[in-house]
Amino acid sequence: MKEKEKRQETIVKIISSQKVRSQEDIKESLKSMGINITQATLSRDLKELKVYKKPVENNEYEYAIPSAMNTIQNGKTTLIKNEVTLEFSGNIAVLKTRPGNAGSVAYDIDSNNPSEVIGTIAGDDTIIMVMREGVSHDELFQSFIKFIPELKRL
Repeated sequence: MKEKEKRQETIVKIISSQKVRSQEDIKESLKSMGINITQATLSRDLKELKVYKKPVENNEYEYAIPSAMNTIQNGKTTLIKNEVTLEFSGNIAVLKTRPGNAGSVAYDIDSNNPSEVIGTIAGDDTIIMVMREGVSHDELFQSFIKFIPELKRL
C-alpha cells in the first residue's frame, strides 16, 4: 500500500473511531502513530476524502467521513453502500441519504453543477433542490444517476 493510501486510511480510522474537532486533533493522533504530516498535506487529504464538519452539541462541530466512503468493522476499512432516494413534488426534488451524509451528497451535486437544478439545501439526511422550469423529473433523475449511481427513484 502506498504511503498516501495508508495515511488516508489512518485518517478515516481516526475520524471514524473518535471525536475529532480540529485538524490539530488529527495531526496529534497521526503523530502518536508515527505519521508526521504537514498542515497542507492534511488539508489536501481531508478534501480528497470529502471529510466534512457536522454540528454537535453546544454549537460545536466535529469531523465526519461520508458514510458512503468507509466504515470500520473488526479493525478493517470496508466500503458500505450509500442508498440515496429521490422523490418529487412539482419542481421540488427531495433526496434522502444515510444520516450524516446529505452534506457530502449535496457537495457532489453542487460540484457537478447540473443545469437542471437552481440550488440545493442540505440537512443531516435530506437535500431539498429546486428544479429549473421546464425540467422533467426523468431528466433530473437521468442527470443525477451519472454521478450518484446508487440513486433510486421513489
